[in-house]
Amino acid sequence: MSRSKIQTMNIKDRFWLYQERVDKMVSTRLIKNKGLKSEMTITGNKESGTGINIAWPDEDDLRSFLVTFRLFILKGEPVFLNRLYNLLIDNVSDKEVKDMLLRNRPRWHEIHRMGSIVLYLQNEEMKPEKIVDLFMSGDIFHIDLEKREVLKSLNFFTEQLIKHHFLDYLFMATRHIYFIDSVSAKVLKEHLLIDESLITS
Repeated sequence: MSRSKIQTMNIKDRFWLYQERVDKMVSTRLIKNKGLKSEMTITGNKESGTGINIAWPDEDDLRSFLVTFRLFILKGEPVFLNRLYNLLIDNVSDKEVKDMLLRNRPRWHEIHRMGSIVLYLQNEEMKPEKIVDLFMSGDIFHIDLEKREVLKSLNFFTEQLIKHHFLDYLFMATRHIYFIDSVSAKVLKEHLLIDESLITS
């Protein structure tokens, strides 16, 4: 299927495609084995100093998960989560469902701007969306040399903090992906769309 055809599609088909991609993500070993965790432990004493430990998953499992996950956060993709939020809010006929979506959408935007801790690197605040791009473009899917150098320059403690930020974002974003999957399934099952023949782009 060409990219132009993907971008213009019936609203129901778009939600079905979204649910299909979620099912694919859920079937990955990382999710099945509950390997996606947002956990960090910091220890310290006079003898050994400060230590830090995070629940970093198996590299192959993480990469396999991210192949599908990233489709939900890429603007040009037909299952881009921002777009799905907006389509549901604009086209659902049930007020209770719409209000629930309106309450959750700001939280979705917030996880891109604010992590569990505020982290600075070279006097620049490392917001979650920047950290995600750093890993995706500098190591996992692309080799942006500048971003790769940033990752290579990190000391162990800072690297662990940034990895924690990355996992924390993945964990929180996945919860929103599940939420929209659940809502879209309800909307389709109960015929809550204002116009089921609507063509979306």
